[in-house]
Parts: sequence; structure tokens; C-alpha cells
Amino acid sequence: MWKKIVLACFALFLIYPSVTLADIKDDIPNQKGDIYVQDPYNYLSPSVKQKVNQQAKITDQQTTAQIGFLLVQSLHGNTIQEYAVEAFRKYGLGDPEKNNGVLVVMSIEDRKAWIEVGYGLEGVLPDGKVGRILDEYTTPALKGGNYDAAVEQTYTVLVKEVMSEYNGTATPAKEASGNPFLWAIGLLGGGAIAFVLWKVLTRNMNKEEKAHVLFVFLQLFQVILSAIARNNNGGKGGGNSSGRGGSSGGGGAGRDW
Repeated sequence: MWKKIVLACFALFLIYPSVTLADIKDDIPNQKGDIYVQDPYNYLSPSVKQKVNQQAKITDQQTTAQIGFLLVQSLHGNTIQEYAVEAFRKYGLGDPEKNNGVLVVMSIEDRKAWIEVGYGLEGVLPDGKVGRILDEYTTPALKGGNYDAAVEQTYTVLVKEVMSEYNGTATPAKEASGNPFLWAIGLLGGGAIAFVLWKVLTRNMNKEEKAHVLFVFLQLFQVILSAIARNNNGGKGGGNSSGRGGSSGGGGAGRDW
């Protein structure tokens, strides 16, 4: 009898960790949109989400390093470190050979934050430095309920460290949105020039010939508008960016606020 009880307890002891990890994985949101900002409860403003996504995508393309943010409502009883490690594994941030991913997890109701660092970036982002980043940039903004500032400020300092690892520069990528006022002036000017050209070219044409030329001009105008739209979206297409399959080094640091 006692032998059976001991064996059952031992089996439960072996099974419990895998069950716990399965529960954590179930709690981690599936990727939606680009991998760099996962915000299923919309704590961030659309402008900040778009800005960080654009800049992180450029950093990814330049270095293969991926910096991601995950904002969740609750950890559902898990520790922030366990949750961050499993989220990192699920999203696969960073290159699978360089393991150069970083994941910042913020649990709003639990008031906890953690920065998990991949193996390949532990040299430039050791635990002590990560803790200072949280103390100086992340948690002060979180204490004030300013999630936008917490993400922007944390991203800015992280990307400086990452870029310095690869090419010695410390300048984050510029936003690729352009100036909408200048685009409007360009469109109006281009439309005026196109109208003058159409009048000159069709001066001696009949109605059918004019209609054909007008159709060609409209097609050209549509191509120009499509090019402008692609440029305002960062000049890249092809769907959402995902993790490359990198691994976490188990390094990092966390803070309450």
C-alpha cells in the first residue's frame, strides 16, 4: 500500500513540471501582426505600436537581432521569469545560430516587468545592465501608468546596445513614415503637371483618342499612389515578421513597480 502511494507521489513529482509549462504556454498570446510588439489588450497607442514595429523591423533586417515586447493583463499565477522564458521560446526571437533576441514582458495587473536576453546578446546585455535599464527607463514610466513611454524608452536604450554589438553605432533606425504635408504638395503638383501634359498631348485628338490617353494617365497615377503607400508603410511588404527561431540564454532581470 505505502509502496503504491510513494510511487504515485514520485510520478506526480515528475509530471508536475511539464504540466506547469503546458499551462504557461496556454496563457501566452498567439502572435498577432509583427512579432516585435504583442499587445493583445491594447495598452499601447496605435502610433507607438506602429513606430516601434517599424524601427524594430529595420533593426532586424540590418542585424538579424529581434527586440520584442509583450504586454499582458496577468501572469495567471506564474512567475514573471517563467512566463518570459516560455514566451521567448514560443515566439523564437532572434537568429537560430546567433540567438540574438530580446523580449520585454510587462504584466499590467501583476505590476511586474522582465527583460529576457538571448545567448548571443548576453555580452552587451548582462543581468546587471538589464536591471539598470528597468530601473532607469522602464519602471518609472510604468509607475505613472505611461505604457507608451515605458515601451519607447526601453526600446531606445536596448536598440542602442544591440546596434553597438554589430557595427559600433548607437543610432536607432529612423521612422519611415515621411511628411504627409509634403506628400500632399507633391501629389497636387504632379496632378497639375499631368493635366497640362494631357491638354497639350490631346489638343488635336478626337474623343476616342483622348479617352485612351486619359485611361493611360489614370493607370500611371494609380501606380504612383501605390508606390507612395508602400513607402509610407516602411517600404516593405510580404506579410508580418515572425521570430527566426532563436533561443533564450536564461539571462535577464525583472522588477516590480
